Amino acid sequence: MRFQNDLLALCPDAPLWVDVESFEDAARTVRRVRDLAAYRAAIELYTGDVLPQDRYERWADERREGARVTHQALLVELARLYEEGEDFVPAIEALRSEFAHWVDQ
Repeated sequence: MRFQNDLLALCPDAPLWVDVESFEDAARTVRRVRDLAAYRAAIELYTGDVLPQDRYERWADERREGARVTHQALLVELARLYEEGEDFVPAIEALRSEFAHWVDQ
């Protein structure tokens, strides 16, 4: 980190890797290629809510909710791909990881 023109530069000499941006990019890519391994890799990039320590920062709400919805959608899409290949156990597991708490209610 260093200051440049009165601004704090986090990675002035290299690209900055941001987890939510990488997740969103991967989600767009897997929807084009529809590859099981790519789906699993994209899903693993989701690390949970965006800025969980800043729950009351309204500017992050839309991004937080969008990433959550995208993650859930990727799990459903992955399950469908497994189902299309008649590989039902991984299809169930893909859904169970995110949606198990709904069944218990």
